[in-house]
Amino acid sequence: MQFPAATAESLSGSLFGAYTLPTFKFQPRRESIDWRRISALDVDRVARELDVATLQENITSVTFCNLDREACSRCGQPVDPVLLKVLRLAQLIIEYLLHCQDCLSASVAQLEARLQASLGQQQRG
Repeated sequence: MQFPAATAESLSGSLFGAYTLPTFKFQPRRESIDWRRISALDVDRVARELDVATLQENITSVTFCNLDREACSRCGQPVDPVLLKVLRLAQLIIEYLLHCQDCLSASVAQLEARLQASLGQQQRG
C-alpha cells in the first residue's frame, strides 16, 4: 500500500494556516537495552489485549537503544547484520512516527485554540 508523502508545503495549507512543522533530526542511539524487561514481555498478550500502556512504557528504551555491540547470549557471536539493519530501520520509523505524533498534537491544540477564538468572536458578533 502506497501513501502520499506529506510535505511541509502540503501540511501548511488552509487547514493548518500558518502552522510550520518543527524541524526533524534523528537522535543518537545511546540507551542500553534492558533484556530482562524485554524477555518478561508477552508480546502476543500485548497485541491481543491492545495493551497500549505497555507499548508506551517501552517505546523510548526500544527506539533509542544502541544495538551495535549486542551479541548472542548463548554463543557470543555478533547479532546478524541484516537483523540489526531491520531493527535500526524500525527504530528510525518509530522515531519519525513519534515526531509526526508530536506535530499532529501541536496542530490539534493550535486548531482547537483557533476554534475557541472563532466561537468567542461569533458569540460577541
